[in-house]
Amino acid sequence: MDRRVRLHVMVSHRCSNRCVFCLEDEQERADADFGDPFAILEAFEYRDTVLFTCGEPTLSPILDDLVRRADELGYHEVDLVTNGRLLADGRRATRLVQAGLTGVTVSIHSHRPELHNQLTRRRSFLQTLGGLRNMLALRGAAGSADLVVRTSTVACRPNLEDLPETILFLDRLGVDVINVNFVEPAGRAAAQFDDLVPRMSDVARSLDGVRDRLSCRELVVTGLPACLLRHGAESGTAMAGMREVIWMWQGGTFVQLVPNRTQEYGPMCDTCPARPSCDGVWIRYVERFGWDEFGW
Repeated sequence: MDRRVRLHVMVSHRCSNRCVFCLEDEQERADADFGDPFAILEAFEYRDTVLFTCGEPTLSPILDDLVRRADELGYHEVDLVTNGRLLADGRRATRLVQAGLTGVTVSIHSHRPELHNQLTRRRSFLQTLGGLRNMLALRGAAGSADLVVRTSTVACRPNLEDLPETILFLDRLGVDVINVNFVEPAGRAAAQFDDLVPRMSDVARSLDGVRDRLSCRELVVTGLPACLLRHGAESGTAMAGMREVIWMWQGGTFVQLVPNRTQEYGPMCDTCPARPSCDGVWIRYVERFGWDEFGW
Protein backbone atom coordinates (compact mmCIF):
# COMPACT_ATOMS: atom_id res chain seq x y z
CA MET A 1 0.00 0.00 0.00
CA ASP A 2 1.37 3.38 -1.00
CA ARG A 3 1.86 5.76 1.93
CA ARG A 4 3.65 8.63 0.25
CA VAL A 5 3.15 12.03 1.80
CA ARG A 6 2.14 14.23 -1.08
CA LEU A 7 1.61 17.97 -1.15
CA HIS A 8 -0.81 19.29 -3.78
CA VAL A 9 0.08 22.81 -4.86
CA MET A 10 -2.51 24.68 -6.90
CA VAL A 11 -0.94 26.89 -9.53
CA SER A 12 -3.48 27.76 -12.22
CA HIS A 13 -7.00 29.13 -12.13
CA ARG A 14 -7.57 28.26 -15.79
CA CYS A 15 -7.68 25.19 -18.01
CA SER A 16 -7.43 24.87 -21.77
CA ASN A 17 -9.77 21.85 -21.83
CA ARG A 18 -13.41 21.57 -20.75
CA CYS A 19 -13.61 17.88 -19.88
CA VAL A 20 -17.13 16.51 -19.62
CA PHE A 21 -16.32 14.79 -16.30
CA CYS A 22 -14.29 17.58 -14.67
CA LEU A 23 -14.61 17.70 -10.88
CA GLU A 24 -13.82 21.38 -10.60
CA ASP A 25 -16.31 24.21 -10.69
CA GLU A 26 -14.81 26.76 -13.09
CA GLN A 27 -16.06 29.80 -11.20
CA GLU A 28 -14.95 28.47 -7.82
CA ARG A 29 -11.51 27.71 -9.26
CA ALA A 30 -11.29 31.16 -10.84
CA ASP A 31 -12.09 32.83 -7.51
CA ALA A 32 -10.04 30.52 -5.29
CA ASP A 33 -7.16 31.80 -3.19
CA PHE A 34 -4.31 29.37 -3.74
CA GLY A 35 -1.93 31.23 -1.45
CA ASP A 36 1.74 31.90 -2.21
CA PRO A 37 3.00 28.66 -3.78
CA PHE A 38 6.64 29.44 -2.97
CA ALA A 39 5.81 30.01 0.71
CA ILE A 40 3.73 26.83 0.74
CA LEU A 41 6.63 24.79 -0.62
CA GLU A 42 8.95 26.21 2.02
CA ALA A 43 6.52 25.81 4.93
CA PHE A 44 5.56 22.20 4.34
CA GLU A 45 7.20 19.89 6.83
CA TYR A 46 7.59 16.80 4.64
CA ARG A 47 9.80 16.84 1.57
CA ASP A 48 8.52 13.64 0.01
CA THR A 49 6.38 14.44 -3.05
CA VAL A 50 4.93 17.66 -4.42
CA LEU A 51 2.35 17.64 -7.20
CA PHE A 52 1.58 20.79 -9.17
CA THR A 53 -2.09 20.69 -10.14
CA CYS A 54 -5.45 22.45 -10.44
CA GLY A 55 -6.75 23.84 -13.67
CA GLU A 56 -3.92 23.38 -16.16
CA PRO A 57 -0.59 23.99 -14.36
CA THR A 58 1.41 24.59 -17.55
CA LEU A 59 -0.61 27.78 -18.07
CA SER A 60 1.13 29.27 -15.04
CA PRO A 61 4.01 31.58 -16.00
CA ILE A 62 5.89 30.64 -12.81
CA LEU A 63 5.69 26.85 -13.11
CA ASP A 64 9.33 26.46 -14.12
CA ASP A 65 10.40 28.52 -11.11
CA LEU A 66 8.18 26.49 -8.77
CA VAL A 67 9.65 23.22 -10.03
CA ARG A 68 13.15 24.59 -9.59
CA ARG A 69 12.40 25.77 -6.05
CA ALA A 70 10.90 22.42 -5.06
CA ASP A 71 14.04 20.72 -6.34
CA GLU A 72 16.24 23.15 -4.37
CA LEU A 73 14.22 22.49 -1.21
CA GLY A 74 14.93 18.78 -1.50
CA TYR A 75 11.56 17.33 -2.42
CA HIS A 76 12.20 13.71 -3.32
CA GLU A 77 9.68 13.76 -6.17
CA VAL A 78 8.56 16.83 -8.11
CA ASP A 79 5.53 15.90 -10.17
CA LEU A 80 3.08 17.54 -12.53
CA VAL A 81 -0.38 16.53 -13.73
CA THR A 82 -1.26 18.10 -17.07
CA ASN A 83 -3.30 17.78 -20.23
CA GLY A 84 0.06 17.94 -22.01
CA ARG A 85 -0.98 20.39 -24.69
CA LEU A 86 1.68 23.02 -24.05
CA LEU A 87 4.31 20.30 -23.66
CA ALA A 88 3.94 19.72 -27.40
CA ASP A 89 6.43 22.58 -27.52
CA GLY A 90 9.66 20.67 -26.95
CA ARG A 91 11.36 23.72 -25.47
CA ARG A 92 8.66 24.02 -22.82
CA ALA A 93 8.97 20.36 -21.91
CA THR A 94 12.75 20.56 -21.77
CA ARG A 95 12.73 23.60 -19.46
CA LEU A 96 10.55 21.79 -16.93
CA VAL A 97 12.81 18.74 -16.89
CA GLN A 98 15.92 20.89 -16.61
CA ALA A 99 14.30 22.74 -13.69
CA GLY A 100 14.03 19.48 -11.76
CA LEU A 101 10.77 17.78 -12.74
CA THR A 102 10.95 14.08 -11.84
CA GLY A 103 7.48 12.94 -12.87
CA VAL A 104 4.67 13.90 -15.19
CA THR A 105 1.14 12.55 -15.60
CA VAL A 106 -0.48 13.34 -18.93
CA SER A 107 -4.27 13.05 -19.13
CA ILE A 108 -5.31 11.21 -22.28
CA HIS A 109 -8.73 9.59 -22.49
CA SER A 110 -8.71 7.62 -25.71
CA HIS A 111 -6.36 6.48 -28.46
CA ARG A 112 -8.94 7.76 -30.93
CA PRO A 113 -8.54 11.51 -31.60
CA GLU A 114 -12.24 12.14 -32.14
CA LEU A 115 -13.25 10.50 -28.85
CA HIS A 116 -10.53 12.21 -26.81
CA ASN A 117 -11.59 15.54 -28.33
CA GLN A 118 -15.23 14.79 -27.55
CA LEU A 119 -14.41 14.11 -23.89
CA THR A 120 -12.19 17.17 -23.50
CA ARG A 121 -14.54 19.35 -25.61
CA ARG A 122 -11.51 20.75 -27.39
CA ARG A 123 -9.43 19.70 -30.42
CA SER A 124 -6.72 18.67 -28.01
CA PHE A 125 -5.60 15.18 -28.99
CA LEU A 126 -2.69 16.00 -31.29
CA GLN A 127 -1.19 18.45 -28.82
CA THR A 128 -1.67 16.07 -25.89
CA LEU A 129 -0.07 13.20 -27.79
CA GLY A 130 2.76 15.49 -28.88
CA GLY A 131 3.38 16.55 -25.29
CA LEU A 132 3.38 12.95 -24.12
CA ARG A 133 5.84 11.94 -26.81
CA ASN A 134 8.13 14.84 -25.91
CA MET A 135 8.22 13.75 -22.27
CA LEU A 136 8.94 10.17 -23.29
CA ALA A 137 11.79 11.41 -25.48
CA LEU A 138 13.24 13.41 -22.59
CA ARG A 139 13.17 10.42 -20.25
CA GLY A 140 16.67 9.14 -19.83
CA ALA A 141 18.27 12.22 -21.37
CA ALA A 142 21.03 14.05 -19.55
CA GLY A 143 19.71 15.38 -16.25
CA SER A 144 16.41 13.47 -16.44
CA ALA A 145 17.42 9.89 -15.70
CA ASP A 146 14.79 9.66 -12.95
CA LEU A 147 11.91 11.12 -14.97
CA VAL A 148 8.80 8.94 -14.70
CA VAL A 149 6.17 9.36 -17.41
CA ARG A 150 2.62 8.41 -16.45
CA THR A 151 -0.72 8.74 -18.15
CA SER A 152 -4.18 9.17 -16.67
CA THR A 153 -7.31 7.92 -18.42
CA VAL A 154 -10.77 8.48 -16.95
CA ALA A 155 -12.81 5.34 -17.55
CA CYS A 156 -16.33 6.43 -18.44
CA ARG A 157 -19.26 5.17 -20.48
CA PRO A 158 -18.20 6.79 -23.81
CA ASN A 159 -14.69 5.27 -23.80
CA LEU A 160 -15.45 1.94 -22.10
CA GLU A 161 -15.53 -0.13 -25.28
CA ASP A 162 -12.19 1.34 -26.38
CA LEU A 163 -10.50 1.16 -22.98
CA PRO A 164 -8.41 -2.00 -23.61
CA GLU A 165 -7.06 -0.67 -26.90
CA THR A 166 -6.32 2.71 -25.34
CA ILE A 167 -4.26 1.01 -22.62
CA LEU A 168 -2.38 -1.07 -25.18
CA PHE A 169 -1.77 2.05 -27.30
CA LEU A 170 -0.21 3.84 -24.32
CA ASP A 171 1.85 0.78 -23.47
CA ARG A 172 3.24 0.65 -27.01
CA LEU A 173 4.29 4.29 -26.68
CA GLY A 174 6.48 3.27 -23.75
CA VAL A 175 4.64 4.90 -20.83
CA ASP A 176 6.06 3.89 -17.44
CA VAL A 177 2.82 3.88 -15.45
CA ILE A 178 -0.71 3.76 -16.90
CA ASN A 179 -3.40 5.08 -14.55
CA VAL A 180 -7.04 4.19 -15.16
CA ASN A 181 -9.38 6.22 -12.98
CA PHE A 182 -13.03 5.28 -12.72
CA VAL A 183 -15.06 8.42 -13.36
CA GLU A 184 -16.02 10.00 -10.07
CA PRO A 185 -19.76 10.80 -10.01
CA ALA A 186 -19.20 14.38 -8.89
CA GLY A 187 -18.99 17.75 -10.60
CA ARG A 188 -19.98 17.56 -14.25
CA ALA A 189 -20.17 13.76 -14.12
CA ALA A 190 -22.84 13.92 -11.44
CA ALA A 191 -24.98 16.13 -13.64
CA GLN A 192 -24.57 13.67 -16.55
CA PHE A 193 -24.53 10.46 -14.54
CA ASP A 194 -26.45 8.26 -16.98
CA ASP A 195 -24.34 9.37 -19.94
CA LEU A 196 -20.96 9.11 -18.24
CA VAL A 197 -20.95 6.57 -15.40
CA PRO A 198 -20.72 2.89 -16.42
CA ARG A 199 -21.04 -0.14 -14.20
CA MET A 200 -17.85 -0.72 -12.22
CA SER A 201 -17.97 -4.44 -12.94
CA ASP A 202 -18.00 -3.69 -16.68
CA VAL A 203 -14.83 -1.60 -16.34
CA ALA A 204 -13.15 -4.35 -14.33
CA ARG A 205 -14.01 -6.93 -17.00
CA SER A 206 -12.63 -4.68 -19.73
CA LEU A 207 -9.25 -4.73 -17.95
CA ASP A 208 -9.03 -8.51 -17.73
CA GLY A 209 -7.98 -8.92 -21.33
CA VAL A 210 -5.05 -6.50 -21.22
CA ARG A 211 -3.26 -7.10 -17.92
CA ASP A 212 -1.07 -9.92 -19.19
CA ARG A 213 -0.21 -8.12 -22.44
CA LEU A 214 1.46 -5.07 -20.94
CA SER A 215 5.14 -4.25 -20.65
CA CYS A 216 4.76 -1.05 -18.60
CA ARG A 217 5.98 -0.84 -15.03
CA GLU A 218 2.48 -0.61 -13.57
CA LEU A 219 -1.19 -0.49 -14.45
CA VAL A 220 -2.77 1.40 -11.57
CA VAL A 221 -6.55 1.36 -11.25
CA THR A 222 -8.25 3.77 -8.89
CA GLY A 223 -11.88 4.37 -8.02
CA LEU A 224 -12.82 0.67 -8.23
CA PRO A 225 -13.09 -1.42 -5.06
CA ALA A 226 -10.46 -4.10 -4.57
CA CYS A 227 -12.97 -6.96 -4.82
CA LEU A 228 -13.52 -6.19 -8.51
CA LEU A 229 -9.78 -6.16 -9.18
CA ARG A 230 -8.66 -9.06 -7.06
CA HIS A 231 -7.10 -10.97 -9.96
CA GLY A 232 -5.02 -7.96 -10.94
CA ALA A 233 -4.00 -7.36 -7.34
CA GLU A 234 -2.80 -10.95 -7.03
CA SER A 235 -0.72 -10.75 -10.20
CA GLY A 236 0.75 -7.36 -9.34
CA THR A 237 -0.37 -5.71 -12.56
CA ALA A 238 -3.14 -3.60 -11.06
CA MET A 239 -3.71 -1.80 -7.80
CA ALA A 240 -6.97 -0.70 -6.24
CA GLY A 241 -7.44 1.74 -3.40
CA MET A 242 -3.97 3.20 -3.86
CA ARG A 243 -3.62 5.44 -0.82
CA GLU A 244 -1.50 8.48 -0.27
CA VAL A 245 -1.36 10.95 2.57
CA ILE A 246 -2.40 14.07 0.67
CA TRP A 247 -2.07 17.60 2.00
CA MET A 248 -3.33 20.89 0.59
CA TRP A 249 -3.14 24.52 1.61
CA GLN A 250 -6.64 25.72 2.48
CA GLY A 251 -7.77 28.73 4.46
CA GLY A 252 -4.31 29.65 5.64
CA THR A 253 -3.28 26.21 6.88
CA PHE A 254 -2.31 22.73 5.69
CA VAL A 255 -5.25 20.33 5.52
CA GLN A 256 -4.98 16.57 5.12
CA LEU A 257 -7.42 14.98 2.70
CA VAL A 258 -9.22 11.85 3.88
CA PRO A 259 -8.83 9.05 1.27
CA ASN A 260 -12.45 7.89 1.25
CA ARG A 261 -14.18 11.19 1.93
CA THR A 262 -16.92 10.56 -0.66
CA GLN A 263 -16.99 6.76 -0.53
CA GLU A 264 -18.51 4.16 1.77
CA TYR A 265 -18.31 0.47 2.63
CA GLY A 266 -21.12 -2.02 2.07
CA PRO A 267 -22.39 -4.91 4.17
CA MET A 268 -20.00 -7.37 2.48
CA CYS A 269 -16.95 -5.23 3.27
CA ASP A 270 -16.69 -6.18 6.96
CA THR A 271 -15.11 -9.55 6.17
CA CYS A 272 -13.31 -8.59 2.97
CA PRO A 273 -9.56 -9.36 3.12
CA ALA A 274 -8.81 -6.37 0.89
CA ARG A 275 -10.55 -3.76 3.04
CA PRO A 276 -7.31 -2.30 4.51
CA SER A 277 -6.24 -1.24 1.00
CA CYS A 278 -9.67 -0.33 -0.36
CA ASP A 279 -11.52 2.97 -0.11
CA GLY A 280 -14.95 1.50 -0.81
CA VAL A 281 -17.43 2.70 -3.44
CA TRP A 282 -18.58 6.17 -4.41
CA ILE A 283 -21.68 7.00 -2.39
CA ARG A 284 -23.54 8.41 -5.39
CA TYR A 285 -22.74 5.26 -7.36
CA VAL A 286 -24.25 3.01 -4.69
CA GLU A 287 -27.33 5.21 -4.48
CA ARG A 288 -27.93 4.50 -8.16
CA PHE A 289 -26.75 0.90 -8.62
CA GLY A 290 -26.69 -0.70 -5.16
CA TRP A 291 -24.25 -3.33 -3.82
CA ASP A 292 -25.12 -6.44 -5.85
CA GLU A 293 -22.00 -6.45 -8.06
CA PHE A 294 -19.50 -6.32 -5.19
CA GLY A 295 -18.01 -8.91 -2.86
CA TRP A 296 -14.91 -11.04 -2.52
